[in-house]
Amino acid sequence: MSAWIMPEIKNSARGRLFCFPFAGGGASAYRNWLSESSDDLEIIAIQPPGRENRMGDRPLESMDDIVSEAVREIMKFGDCPFSFFGHSLGARVAFECARRLRQLNCPLPEHLFVSGSRPP
Repeated sequence: MSAWIMPEIKNSARGRLFCFPFAGGGASAYRNWLSESSDDLEIIAIQPPGRENRMGDRPLESMDDIVSEAVREIMKFGDCPFSFFGHSLGARVAFECARRLRQLNCPLPEHLFVSGSRPP
């Protein structure tokens, strides 16, 4: 179980979409999407520290810290193909996570979907 991953991963899906929230937002930004999970695609919302049910956790203050922690958790679930979606600041975090995975020679997301953000 991971505090970063909402809801708990089922390990039965054929693919996963990790969703990164906007600045100040949390996993609940994707609550309507979570009901769309299926055997083919599991929707996973990223829950940063200092948000919603993690209000007691110290918020991370740098992009590098956020990316390092998120990647560490995501790497635990690389048993099937995955993609990233991020909105606003979440788009930048998703991009940086994909870049970090590439630097580490880890499996990469099949797709990177972004909204509400200019390209880096």
